[in-house]
Amino acid sequence: MKKEQLDLETRKADDIRLILDGHWNWKMYAEYCRKTHKLGQNRCSQLYQELWEDIKERFKLEKDKLVSKHLDRYWGLYQGAINKEDYNTARLILQDISKLQGLNEPDKMELNGSTVIEFKFGGDEQEQL
Repeated sequence: MKKEQLDLETRKADDIRLILDGHWNWKMYAEYCRKTHKLGQNRCSQLYQELWEDIKERFKLEKDKLVSKHLDRYWGLYQGAINKEDYNTARLILQDISKLQGLNEPDKMELNGSTVIEFKFGGDEQEQL
């Protein structure tokens, strides 16, 4: 790798740490970027977007690893339940596995109730919907 490319990757890694550890928004990063890296506002905005794409990709990979790890544990629990002939527990574990993999429909949620919206247009009278 060329030195410039290595410097860019190191700078990006450092900037990602600053954004995540400092909970920096775009404005905070843009100010830092202009002062530290001597870049214009447009390039700083572009760099911020690139950094967030990298952050999202890293978390996606970690999420995939975590899901895989959980699935391995669930399958171990399932096998143990089958070996003990505990079919009810095995069925519940299969439901959890299918939820983790996104195979089930989302649980239905029923909402009951009423909402009152009041409008005041400068007078004392209130109109309700």
